[in-house]
Amino acid sequence: MRRCGRFLPRHQGAEEVCQEVLDKVAAKLPAFEWRSKFGTWLHGVVSNSALSTYRSLKHRPFILRDISQLTYAEIAEELEAPVGTVKSQVHDARQAIQELLG
Repeated sequence: MRRCGRFLPRHQGAEEVCQEVLDKVAAKLPAFEWRSKFGTWLHGVVSNSALSTYRSLKHRPFILRDISQLTYAEIAEELEAPVGTVKSQVHDARQAIQELLG
């Protein structure tokens, strides 16, 4: 949980990644060949999962605003970006959706 929290600013996101990691570990453990220490392998799985989630969150200000109903300030905090940038990205995403929908 601490390792996930280093990548993800919100506690809820870190909890979700922890659950995903537990699922991945349970699924992949039988294939683990014990060539390295289990802790090293686990550290890699946690880091890769948390980093992947963090990267995907950085590209979702439109979803965070309109689906998750977060304020611009909350989104800016989560993405570690200025509020103005978040507003601009949400605006651009809405325009792109409108063009796609016609």
